[in-house]
Amino acid sequence: ECAFQLAPSLHYMFTKSLRLSQIPSEWKLANIIPLHKKGVKEHVENYRPISLLSIVSKTLERCVLNHLYLRIQESVHSAQYGFISGRSTTSQLLSTLHKIGKDLDKGLQTDVVFMDISKAFDTVDHSKLLQKLRDFGLSGSLLLWFENYLSGRCQRVTVHGATSTSLPITSGVPQGSLLAPFLFSVYINDLPDNISISTGVGLYADDTKLHRCVQNRNDALALQSDIQSLHCWSNENIVRSGHYDQFETIMECSDQQSSVKSQQNARVNPTFYHGDNGYQREKASVPSTSAK
Repeated sequence: ECAFQLAPSLHYMFTKSLRLSQIPSEWKLANIIPLHKKGVKEHVENYRPISLLSIVSKTLERCVLNHLYLRIQESVHSAQYGFISGRSTTSQLLSTLHKIGKDLDKGLQTDVVFMDISKAFDTVDHSKLLQKLRDFGLSGSLLLWFENYLSGRCQRVTVHGATSTSLPITSGVPQGSLLAPFLFSVYINDLPDNISISTGVGLYADDTKLHRCVQNRNDALALQSDIQSLHCWSNENIVRSGHYDQFETIMECSDQQSSVKSQQNARVNPTFYHGDNGYQREKASVPSTSAK
């Protein structure tokens, strides 16, 4: 109802922010509301942080995001199915199942590796992100605007009316912001380039899926090399002791139908070995469970 009254002031502020490549510090403050998910309430890891940001700031972010829409659609890797119009978990699943199904129909073994970066949105290195934004085609005042957008951000926690002192945010993309998914997509956009062309890869945000037809030791070693490449990418790009959490499934085809041969949870990267009964995995000093 107040659109006509507010629009001139918002237009003035947004234009000045983009022209000067600066954002008011008040727009960079996040109020964190912890919501209990499960388990013991005294354990902080059992809470999900909800980040509340300035509505005015998020309106400006929407304008910037709309401006970048076509560039996002054209430049984000085809293996990325998250945050992109026309792509979804369903389309990624259909694409992957189609490729795996073709191998299973031929009676070939398919190995699938699922990976996930723990606390992915918090592990982004700002300096590397700015470089990747340059590589993405951003320059001039807009690139400087993003540099200012990422710097000087703070957060504080509010519980039952009590508010903590604010602390600086030195890594990650702003949680709760409209630009966070775009920024993370840019940051992880080069990850699929580290995978060999003969290994299938699909991403939904940071959730990564590798699949490959394994007929001999060389195929297993090639898949192992791809896993190691992702591990190296993680070491080079992820802030703190960031790592991939892995869940891998080995599918074995019989004369009648394929079935899950084994499942294991692991951290870091597994090693594949050729054995009489398939390709066994070694998880060095990592506890794991398996099921047939």
